[in-house]
Formats: sequence, C-alpha cells, structure tokens
Amino acid sequence: MYFVWGSGGGAEVAGDAGMRHCPVCSAERRFDLVVNYRYRHFWYLISWVSKRAYSLVCSHCHNALPEAPAKQEIAEKLSGQKDPIPFMRRRGWVVGVALFALVLGLGAYLASEDKKEVLQSIATPHVGDVYLADLSKISDGYKKDPPAYGAMKLIGIDKSNERFVIARVGYNKKKGVRKDVSKGLVKKDSYYDTDDFVELTPEQLTQLTRQGVIYEVIH
Repeated sequence: MYFVWGSGGGAEVAGDAGMRHCPVCSAERRFDLVVNYRYRHFWYLISWVSKRAYSLVCSHCHNALPEAPAKQEIAEKLSGQKDPIPFMRRRGWVVGVALFALVLGLGAYLASEDKKEVLQSIATPHVGDVYLADLSKISDGYKKDPPAYGAMKLIGIDKSNERFVIARVGYNKKKGVRKDVSKGLVKKDSYYDTDDFVELTPEQLTQLTRQGVIYEVIH
C-alpha cells in the first residue's frame, strides 16, 4: 500500500471591489477581489487550504493591480459572505475524519456482533464445536510464545466443565488458522494433540470471550 500526498492551487472571485483605474486598460474598470489559494491533499479527498493571498483583478483585461488590497478592505468585502474557496478544498479533511470515524464505528459494531455470536454458541455447546482462540492464554504448551492463534475442539461436556483438545500448531497471526479452517483441517481429529487438553467452566469460557481470547466458534 502506498500513500498519495499532493498539493494544488486555484483562484476564486471573493467579491466586487468596485470601480478603479486599470493601468493596462487605461480606463476606469470594475475590479474583482480575487483569492488565490494553495491547498494540500491526502488521497485527493482529504484536503485543506495551506495559503491564501488576495488581489484586485480587472474584470475586463483580467490583470491584477501590483499592490495587494488592504486587510481592512478584504474584511469589508468578505463580511457576511460565503467563503469562495470550494468546500472540499477547505474542509475535505472533515470528510476524511468522518470516514475514519465511520470505519472505526463499523469495526466496533461488527466486533460486538461477532462477540455476541460466540457468547450464544458458548451458551449452547455441542461436542465437536471448534473454538478459535489465542492458545497462549489457555494452553500451557503455548504460553511461552504468545500470541498463538489456533483451534481447540470440544470433546466432552459435563455439568461443570467442558473438555477441549488443543491443536498441534498455533500461529502468530489469525490468518494462519483461518487458512486451516478454509481447508477443513480443524474438523479432523488428527489436527489435535489428544495429550494436550484443557477443562474450562462456562463462566471461564464467557470471560475469555469477553477478553477477546476466544473470538470464533465453528459448528
């Protein structure tokens, strides 16, 4: 992935500057108050104005007077008027912030929904269910090398405990175990070490899910 930074500029008429003598036309002409601006952007959409400069431009020949207008005159001409610089050049960064907030909000919502699904699955366990988790927080065999994302398979249920066997392999990224899920490997008994098992209560499973240790249940 690469980043796109850039800059640009433009000019917009900010207001009517009245009649003045134009040295190019050698006549009285109507002049415009023009704002010349520079802007910077990120990915073209997220932009902001980095510089403004005002000039008096003849509406007939479009040449600017050599002297810049006084600050007081600029303030008077712009008073009560809308900023002539296009919104996306001035406030494009607001759109970027809004999109970023939307992505964060959507991510949080989806994560919350995923957690609800896991909690519902834990409340109605079935032998053969596969739990995806950070095994370094659950199994002694993986505690020395966190994180270790992997699978554990539910093989027994009694009144107070649920018994799981632990996968023979763990990964430092979730996509590692996700590939094994897509290949159907996590459903095979040979995928697990029958000598490596844990017993957890429903309360412990719920707590591990709320902590994000257990993040998916595959039926």
